[in-house]
Formats: sequence, structure tokens, C-alpha cells
Amino acid sequence: MRKFIIFFVFLSVYSCNNLTIVDVYKENLPQEIEGKVRKIELYKGGGILLSVGTIEENKNIGLDHIFFKGIKVGDYFIKKAHSNKCIIERNDSIIYLDCYHISKEIRDSLGVIEWTNDKKGYWQPAMWSVPK
Repeated sequence: MRKFIIFFVFLSVYSCNNLTIVDVYKENLPQEIEGKVRKIELYKGGGILLSVGTIEENKNIGLDHIFFKGIKVGDYFIKKAHSNKCIIERNDSIIYLDCYHISKEIRDSLGVIEWTNDKKGYWQPAMWSVPK
């Protein structure tokens, strides 16, 4: 029985994911992704996984759900590389959002680029059309 408990403790400690939130941001911020939203999956703990695709391929990206309550399958989605900038286009409207809610301390240490406050967070007429 004692060996079983030691084994269980050992397994529990070494099977934990040791990634910090900064590691997750460092992995996801460099990604650039663009295409039509094919699928939206909600995750326990406050995230969503978007499956975004073009004719050639499908890619997945994890994002904060807080900023994407209005996203729908069929919307055109763009995530800019090496930034926190995301764009959603629906019909003739466009919205600019930060992909992740990053605290100021982490944002400064990562050199994260975000939208200016006067541009993001509301639907507006598209001045240009995203290529489909």
C-alpha cells in the first residue's frame, strides 16, 4: 500500500502542466491566423477554441471568451502575428478586439501590441472588405 501511495504522489507531481500564463502568451502571440470561423468550442475556465479555415487548411487558436461572446460560425476572423490584435468581420461590419486579457505587467514584459481604446470593442462599418 505504501508503494502505491508513493507512486500516486510521484505520478501526480510529474503529470502536472508546469506552463505559466506567460508561457501560454509567448506561444500564442506569434501566431497569425486568418479565415472563416468553422467551429467554436467553449472551455471550462474561461476560454474558447476557434477553428478557423481557408480552402487549403484549418487552424485552431485558443482565445479569451470574454471578448468573443458575439462571434459566430461563418464570421471572418484575423489574428495579427506577434500582437494581441484580433479582427472579426461580419457582413459589412467589423470589430477590433484584443485576443487576450493581459495584465499591464505581463503586457509590458512581453512587448504586446494592442488596439488603441478608441478603435476596439464595438461594431463599426467596414472601410475595407476582408478577402474571403
